[in-house]
Amino acid sequence: MENQTEKASTSTSSVEERDLIVSMRKLDLVKELGEKQAQLQRIQSHLNQNTELVTRENQVLREFRKELDMLVQERMSHIEELRLIHADINIMETTIKQAEEERIKALQESKRILKDYQPMKDQINKLREMLNLEKIQDNEDDEAAFMTIQLISQQSIDSDATAANRSTHLSSTASDNIHEQHHSLVAPFLHQSQQMTSSINTGPVSTGTSTSSTSQSQATGINVSKVLGTMASTVDRSAFRQQPPPMKTCQSCQQQIHRNAPICPICKAKSRSRNPKKPKRRHTDIHSYSKVMARRYDTRATIFSPEGRLYQVEYALEAISHAGASLGILAENGVVLAGEKRNVSPLLDDVKYSEKIYKIHDDLCCSVSGITSDANVLINELRMIGQRYLLTYQEPAPIEYIVSRLCNIKQAYTQFGGKRPFGVSFLYMGWDKHYGYQLYQSDPSGNYGGWKATCVGHNSQTAISILKQEYKIGETQLNDALRLAIRVFSKTLDTTKLTPEKIEIAVLQHDDKTNETTIRMLKDDELITLIKQYEDEQSKLEADRQKQQQTTTSSSTVEKEKK
Repeated sequence: MENQTEKASTSTSSVEERDLIVSMRKLDLVKELGEKQAQLQRIQSHLNQNTELVTRENQVLREFRKELDMLVQERMSHIEELRLIHADINIMETTIKQAEEERIKALQESKRILKDYQPMKDQINKLREMLNLEKIQDNEDDEAAFMTIQLISQQSIDSDATAANRSTHLSSTASDNIHEQHHSLVAPFLHQSQQMTSSINTGPVSTGTSTSSTSQSQATGINVSKVLGTMASTVDRSAFRQQPPPMKTCQSCQQQIHRNAPICPICKAKSRSRNPKKPKRRHTDIHSYSKVMARRYDTRATIFSPEGRLYQVEYALEAISHAGASLGILAENGVVLAGEKRNVSPLLDDVKYSEKIYKIHDDLCCSVSGITSDANVLINELRMIGQRYLLTYQEPAPIEYIVSRLCNIKQAYTQFGGKRPFGVSFLYMGWDKHYGYQLYQSDPSGNYGGWKATCVGHNSQTAISILKQEYKIGETQLNDALRLAIRVFSKTLDTTKLTPEKIEIAVLQHDDKTNETTIRMLKDDELITLIKQYEDEQSKLEADRQKQQQTTTSSSTVEKEKK
């Protein structure tokens, strides 16, 4: 009996020791698990911080890349301006050379005429002496012509002596040389005209032969003066007319710059501005820095950039990407259009019509994203197109016909001068006898296309990626499309909780029996029901996910204990 009791006591003590060892192991495992969970949380927080840092750095990198692209484009525009300036300089040099050649030819011709004039005058005076007539009196016109030729000769000598300096400093002294040359050529003729108006012809009183000789002398003097005056004026006009416009003065630094230069290369200010350019401030914010960087080559909607892009159209598309989102889903038994309401305020009065979804006619409805004032003009045009077709053919217009007609108008506003693109995109849903249920999208460039499901506006790329994963072609019914629209908006809208005040949904269905199409806006009660169903589904999925995590953790602990 004593042996049995000893064996029993030893067995119980061994069992207690094993239990104690197992409990100690469990405590160690619990401690280890707690430490690892704390370490995991620290790693997770550090990972989140690094992820946020990476996203910020990616955003900064994208902004700097955009800025780099814009600077490269600006460099290309400056290269084009420099090319034009060099071309103008070449034209100016060619024109000056032609003027110099014509001036030299005119000077040589005037010298030749002067050489012929002097001997002819001497011969006439000798003949008049033989006939006992008076000599030809020296006319003031002849003296003025002689002075003009001497001045031109002196100018040719001076110009030949300073040709090298003038060619090097042509851009700064062209206008001064032109004015000096013009003044020196015109001054003798101004003096001549004053003397001619003040003087009176007082010829000698004699017989008829003397009067005839006086008339001959006057005729001879007038002809010579006309020839020389014409040659001098020809030199003056050709030299002055063929010169290009002078250089202009910068209103900021008062320096001579090229007449086509939009920016002064010295003070970096606009050449037409009287205010000097202020020094640039350092902008820490990337968005403010990008706003300061103004571009001159993208101010016209109809001018292509050096890369072949229309920046005004791209800016219109960018404006739409910041507007409220519009979503369209094509189902087997209907079409769904959904829109995001912006600037919701409790002080805003209730309206009887929608601001995002518009009815065009009984078979067509559209949703807009962008500038609402632009959308109102195009909505009226859509309705007019549909009513004209109905009045002409006595049947509703096909959906694609209306869409294409409106896109032609939108495309024209990107091509003709004096216009700007419409800053709005449309989603059209409709039904016709040709193609049944249809969903179209159009943008400010005038491009349009048919879609199964699409989204435009804010966070449109995220919404499209969700639609690619969730939309099932050929299997989506109207209720599925409604639930999918709620799911997309709950994940893409900038809100913590989805409410009926922030969205609006329209549904289009066609009854084959009655051949009628109905377009219906969902009420707030229906929207609340859809949102509640989505939240219940999400809560169930979250509970299932937590249960699955618990089962996986428990199974892992059991496996560790077995090991």
